[in-house]
Amino acid sequence: MTDFKQLAGDLGLETADFLELTALFIQTTMRDIEGLEKALEDQNAEAVKDIAHTIKGAAGNLGFKAIYILATVGEKNASEGKLRVLASLPAALKKEVTTLQKAL
Repeated sequence: MTDFKQLAGDLGLETADFLELTALFIQTTMRDIEGLEKALEDQNAEAVKDIAHTIKGAAGNLGFKAIYILATVGEKNASEGKLRVLASLPAALKKEVTTLQKAL
């Protein structure tokens, strides 16, 4: 279970403000995942790397470790041109983001 109060405190934010940021993160990340799916379909390693980097940064800043780790793996593999191993990345990210959304 995500401890939003703790994560908010870690950033020096009120819980309500952190929850607003989390809702925005969820909305933005779901759009990013759609872009990630398209980039993987197109075999566009550079786009996959960039999108994964964006997700990684936002997740890391907010303390969402599971999403951060998945995005880090995506960025690393895309930078090495290993797109086949990332076929399940969008679904894994969606699962984590959906879990986060349900916790709100």
